[in-house]
Amino acid sequence: MGGVREATNEELAAFARLLTDLAHFDEQFWELHVGDRPAPGSPAAAEAALLETGPGGSWGSVPFEIPYQIAGLLLRASICDIQSLARLFGPPVIPYGFEPVRRSLLEYTARAWWLLDPALSPRERVTRAWTEQLDSAQETDKTTEAFGLKPEEVPRQVPAVIASAADLGLTELWNKPHDKLLGFGAKPRPQSTDLAGEFLLACGMDRGSGYYRRLCGVAHGSISSIIAGLVETGPADVAHAARMATAVDFVTVWITCWMAMNTYRVAGRCRSNAYGWDTSLLDSWHQTQTERLHQIGRDRATIASNGTVSFD
Repeated sequence: MGGVREATNEELAAFARLLTDLAHFDEQFWELHVGDRPAPGSPAAAEAALLETGPGGSWGSVPFEIPYQIAGLLLRASICDIQSLARLFGPPVIPYGFEPVRRSLLEYTARAWWLLDPALSPRERVTRAWTEQLDSAQETDKTTEAFGLKPEEVPRQVPAVIASAADLGLTELWNKPHDKLLGFGAKPRPQSTDLAGEFLLACGMDRGSGYYRRLCGVAHGSISSIIAGLVETGPADVAHAARMATAVDFVTVWITCWMAMNTYRVAGRCRSNAYGWDTSLLDSWHQTQTERLHQIGRDRATIASNGTVSFD
């Protein structure tokens, strides 16, 4: 991509409106599906009706519903990030201030997409959901222990996840040399770099793994700099320095909006298909918003004729 330059306030405002409209569309889309339940005859409804048993007895419908519930929460979290990006593009804009947000947006939608993969068997989907719950529980327990809280004060979450997986009859997957439980089933939870690359490719972005690595580098650097600045100079000095730095690269913002729109559409479409919802509204909205985005970037950002975005 060429033509890198500073984005004007007018362009940033246009980008912010685009993201705000995406969040508004999401609200309207969910209003059409009150109750957030799969339609009769949909793949998700068919999975919930399956008869599966484990050592703990009949599964019932709940284990089959949990993967979709987790994916729904991840997509809702992505909308919160999109709303945050819209606000961060307002004056005064802080360079790199939005990098951690767009990284988390990508991670949320990629994980939802991973859980919603239509090629999965129902049992594989449940296994992935329990692996995702295990990862969350492990991170939560790490935080609890870092604060010095004892198990009797705050119960650890990992044992509960392991126990529920055992009741379902899910096979544990261990890294024996390090004596670490990786998850359940035949494959471990994919690393974010690999998953982001696969997901972005599905969204039409080439070399997505490299893009995600750059996002991580900038995001980690931004957070570290802010923390270091708060410790060494104090909040007032950091705020002053942030106000002094307002130049934001146009192409970076353009790609951020492109990523937000396309990751939301691809992951959201997977969930809509699983729930038997009409996706025509989502598709027509995406086409209109893509035209708006291209209009903003008509002189500065280009994509290939097949919609693929490439990075030099």
